[in-house]
Amino acid sequence: MGQRIFAATQEHGIRFAFHSWGTLLEVMAAAQLGACWDADVVEWLEYPLQSNEGRPGMYSFPAADELLAEPLQTEDGSLVLPSKPGIGVDIDESVVECFPFRPGPWSIFRIDSPPETLAVDGDHSVPWVDVEGNPLHTSSAT
Repeated sequence: MGQRIFAATQEHGIRFAFHSWGTLLEVMAAAQLGACWDADVVEWLEYPLQSNEGRPGMYSFPAADELLAEPLQTEDGSLVLPSKPGIGVDIDESVVECFPFRPGPWSIFRIDSPPETLAVDGDHSVPWVDVEGNPLHTSSAT
């Protein structure tokens, strides 16, 4: 699928940008795929700043950084692609024990105008409730 998307991007003279909103494992997988194409086709690899190294980020998601056994390396603002087999990283499988699955939305946030609370989750059929039992509306973002 990626090959078709990037070939069409190249054919139309536009550039592709990865937007990774998950873990650093996702970021590395996107980087390895994007590195197969010239910069005039795949130009950007963006990812959110999670809370890491004691710095607050866009939202708290400690498993995003802790999933990898070693931190990703950057040089002059660019990700350095590792040369290890596969996608180049080792997984710290003990993270599974530190962050067990809990049912419910993965993010809850409040909006001031209009006032409402939103729950972001992959399953939009589930009517989540907050700690007081009030219904949370699932946003269209996943």
